[in-house]
Amino acid sequence: ALAQITSSDAMGCSSGKAAQGPDAAKESQKPPLEDGTEYLVSDAGVQKKVIQAGTGPTPEAGQTVFVQYTGRLTDGTVFDSTIGKKHREEFGFFFELGRGDVIKGWDTGFSKMQVGEKAYLTCRADYAYRKKATGKIPAGSTLIFEVELLDARTLSSAERQELDAKVAALRN
Repeated sequence: ALAQITSSDAMGCSSGKAAQGPDAAKESQKPPLEDGTEYLVSDAGVQKKVIQAGTGPTPEAGQTVFVQYTGRLTDGTVFDSTIGKKHREEFGFFFELGRGDVIKGWDTGFSKMQVGEKAYLTCRADYAYRKKATGKIPAGSTLIFEVELLDARTLSSAERQELDAKVAALRN
């Protein structure tokens, strides 16, 4: 299970302006901070702090990743979690990496993790929902996710449809 976090545990939320132009989403060459926080992009818009190292492979674009998560605002307010949801117990939340089906910070963050790894991913607004408010998330919010990468594998269309059907059945 994922542990409780506070915004200070999840390391700083970057308050700098987003980089402009083609360098905005390039991988960071910055060394980790003293607390182990890594900048995953050059403008510090996505940051990762490892809680527990993984021992499995790093997912590749096109693979389906299976994750557990708790999402918080910078004040610690939980806005969503897979924890305690019957339809997420067995598989967690899953999506195809690199397809843009999730926020940009997740495609970036999970592509830099290993299966079994637990981490905090901090996603500045331009790597999350930008200026759009959604659900309990105010417009322009930096989001802090406590995540665990459970698995990553290539699924056939039939396998994906079967998983989607199992999850849908559990929602009812």
